[in-house]
Amino acid sequence: MVNGRYEFVGSQRNTLAETVAEAAQAPRATVNLARAAVVRSLRVLGAVGADGTFSGSAPLNLNSGWKISHLRAVVLMQENASHHIVGAASLALGSKLTALN
Repeated sequence: MVNGRYEFVGSQRNTLAETVAEAAQAPRATVNLARAAVVRSLRVLGAVGADGTFSGSAPLNLNSGWKISHLRAVVLMQENASHHIVGAASLALGSKLTALN
């Protein structure tokens, strides 16, 4: 198994070399991890345009009992056909969030 996508018999050295070279050229996302993350909601925000860009917004429905200073919004970009995650980002909600509707 190479890069979680390509599967073949390990004794096939030529296939291994070609597959590793191909996997090395595939786009990668930068991912930063924080501990104790819990998914509260998972939803589709939209699709990337033909020019490769996306812009969107979504309301946050936060429980009044949650500590906002401990919350983060996380966005995953996923290919439609393969469902591979190709990008990820997160943003701390922090103490600047003052009004919730």
